[in-house]
Amino acid sequence: MIDSSARKNVETKKYNGYLTFLPSPDTISQEESSLTVHIDQASQNDYRKYHNRDFCWFEFKHAPTERPYQFKIETKDNYLWILIQLLGGGKVEITPALYVKDGMVYCYHLYDKEKNFSLDSGKSWLFMLGIAESHWPNLAAEYPLLQDIGKLGTDGMGHKQLVGQTAIQAKLMAALDSLSRFEFRPFSLSFRLAAWNLRLFNLVFQELKSPATEKEDHNITLYHKATRYIQENFREESLNTAVVADAMHVSVRKLTRSFEKRPFTVTGYIQELRLMLARDILRDSQDTIASIAFGCHFSSDKHFSRLFKKRFGQGPNEYRLAMQGNVSFKYKR
Repeated sequence: MIDSSARKNVETKKYNGYLTFLPSPDTISQEESSLTVHIDQASQNDYRKYHNRDFCWFEFKHAPTERPYQFKIETKDNYLWILIQLLGGGKVEITPALYVKDGMVYCYHLYDKEKNFSLDSGKSWLFMLGIAESHWPNLAAEYPLLQDIGKLGTDGMGHKQLVGQTAIQAKLMAALDSLSRFEFRPFSLSFRLAAWNLRLFNLVFQELKSPATEKEDHNITLYHKATRYIQENFREESLNTAVVADAMHVSVRKLTRSFEKRPFTVTGYIQELRLMLARDILRDSQDTIASIAFGCHFSSDKHFSRLFKKRFGQGPNEYRLAMQGNVSFKYKR
C-alpha cells in the first residue's frame, strides 16, 4: 500500500497534525487506495490519510486562507464517518447539507462515492474516521444510539444522513493527543489504530445527541474549560486571548463568544486574577508598587495603580496602609 520511501518522506515532509506519523500522501498509490483526496497541488502536504479494509483515517490542517476552500474525498466503499471539527467551519454535502463549526463532533453516513467539502476562510483543521459498511450492524448492536444505522440498506437509507453530534470534550482531546506516541510501522500500525478507534468510539457514540434533540449550549463547556485554564496560567506573562484560544483548540472568535454575557471578557478575567494576586502581595509583603506591577505583568505602575483603584475603590498605597495598620512604604516608581 505504501512504497519503501515512506519513512524518509515522513522525516522530510513537515506536517504538525495528529497524524503526523503517517507518510506524505504522494507515497500512497491512488490505484490501491480506498480513500482518494482531490485537492490542489499547493495543499498536498496539508493532509494525511490512511486506510485498511475496515477503516479510513483522514486529517486536514490548512493554513489561514482569505477565501473559502474546497476539496473532494472519493471512496470505493460506503462509510459511517466521525468528523471532528477542531478549527474553522464549513459545509459537508450530505442530505440535508451539514454546516459544521469548530469544537463539534459529527457522525453521518454516506453512500455517495464522492463527497465535497467547502471550508470557510481562515484556519481549518478537521479529523475524520470512516467505518466500513460491513461493520454497521455489529456497531449498532453495541451502541444503542446507532441502532438505526444497523438497519440501513442502499435502497432504504432514508433522507437524513446525519446520525448525531456532540461537543468536543477534554477526554476526546486527550485521545487525539495520544496519537503523538504513534509511529509508522507497515504491519502493526493498522492494529494499533484499530485499538485506538475503540477508545474514540466510546467517547463519541455514548455522547451523540440526535439532530432532533435540542442542542446543548456548548459555549458553557468551553467557558468553564477556558476559565480553569486561565486560573492555572494567569501568572504567565504571555497569556492572552489568542494563547487561551489555541490551548482550547478553538478560534479566538469562538472563545470570545463563549464569554459573552459573562462578568468578564477573556482579557478582563486575566486582568481580574492578576489584580487579585497583586492585592494579596500588597497585603502580605513590603514589595514596592513598581515591583508588584511588574511581577503581575502590568505595563507600568501607573497603569496598575489606575486599574487597582478602579477595581477596589482605593489606590495600592491606600489599600496597603489600611491592611497593614498604617505602616507606610515608599512608593517607588
